[in-house]
Parts: sequence; structure tokens; C-alpha cells
Amino acid sequence: MVRRVGEQQQPLPDPAEANQTAEAKRQLKRRQRYVQDTQRSIVDGVEAFLKGLRVQTECQQLSVVDLLRLRALMVVVLGAGSKKTDLRPRDLNAQVHRRQVLPSGGDASWRRLVGRLFYDFFRNHVGTRAPLIKSLRLEPDDGQGIPEDVLECWATCLWTICAMRVAVNEAGASFPVSGSEAALAADLYRFTRLLPQQALSAVVHDVFAGMNRRYGERLGVSSERVEQEHRGLVEAASVQLN
Repeated sequence: MVRRVGEQQQPLPDPAEANQTAEAKRQLKRRQRYVQDTQRSIVDGVEAFLKGLRVQTECQQLSVVDLLRLRALMVVVLGAGSKKTDLRPRDLNAQVHRRQVLPSGGDASWRRLVGRLFYDFFRNHVGTRAPLIKSLRLEPDDGQGIPEDVLECWATCLWTICAMRVAVNEAGASFPVSGSEAALAADLYRFTRLLPQQALSAVVHDVFAGMNRRYGERLGVSSERVEQEHRGLVEAASVQLN
């Protein structure tokens, strides 16, 4: 081929550089797939848990063991949560946390999964199906009232619903609270049947303090706002009971 005078010769592509680029793209896709697959496994775990409880209630009541399982699953969801709106890495320099895979918004958000758990467990589905908590049988603690492990479970639920309502994303923007979410919070506080002195007890306070330390900053949750929300919901539930 005759090259015209003044025509610049294009350099041949570097095979090593091309291989590095292709490998970088494969690594990024693997990281993105890891986040998405881990999200899916948690979502599937929540759905399987709720389905199993529904099947169980067809032949027997739920027990404190099932309540403890609910608490354990909530801890998994909260532990995987983040105030970031998107956790999928955009480049190889973006850090990927092995367990922090649930964003603050969207179908795979920690807030949505918490709402999903609570919706089946506490929401009164007027005329269609009873909330799972109505199938829960708890034995009193030798006349001493609510067993401490049960109260700790309720405290975990109370902190989580308050956190869901007051959380902000990484930009400091809050999330709109829908009417159904407000009704869900009211049902949760009503169905736990805690007296104000129980809901504001030292046991609940200690659980709140521990969860604020462990999850608050990462989820965009202020301890002061959680406490304010909690007291308001306790007062509203007390008025309903009276």
C-alpha cells in the first residue's frame, strides 16, 4: 500500500494494554455481580422466612424461638445496610464491602426489607389475613412479666422501625414516610403491647444505645431523632390503649 506524503502512521494497539483493559472490565463486572447476588440472597432469605412462618401458623402457633429468628434476620438486614443510594462499584478503585450491600433506597434497600418483615409480622391486613404476631404465644416469666430476651427483641423492632422513619441518605436527604408506613409503625407499637414504663425501660434504652453505636452512622440514623420518634410512638400507642 502506498502511503501519501504527510499521512501519519497510526500506532498498532498494544496487546498487553488491551488485555489489561479487558481484565479490568471483567473484575469490575465480578464486583458488581457480587453486590447484586448478595442483595438477592438477602431478599430471598427474607421472603423464605416469611413464607415459612405462614406455613407454620397453619398448624401451630409461633413461639419465642420464631421471635428470636425475626430479630436475627433484622440484624442481618441492618448489618448489610448503608446510607448510600447505590453500592454497585463504578470502577476498580471503588471499595466493595463484603457485607455492606443494601442501599438506602430502591427495591433492594434495607429500609424496604425491614418494611417487608414488619408488614407481614405486625400490619393488620383488615379482613384479609391476620398479622403473624397474632399467632405468637409467649409464656410469662414466672409471673415477672415479659421475659428479658423477649423485651430485647421488641426493643430491636422498635429501634428498627424508628430508624427506618428517620434515616437520611449520604446527601443528608430524608425519605418520605407514606401513610402505610405510618400505619405500620402504629401497629407495631400497638401489637407489642408494651406499657410506657416497659417501652421506656432501661432494657430498651440499652438496646437502643447499642444499635445506635453499631448501625446509626452507617445507616444515616441520628440517635436523637430515633429517641424522639420512639417517645412519640410510645405516647400515641398509650393513648390508643387507654
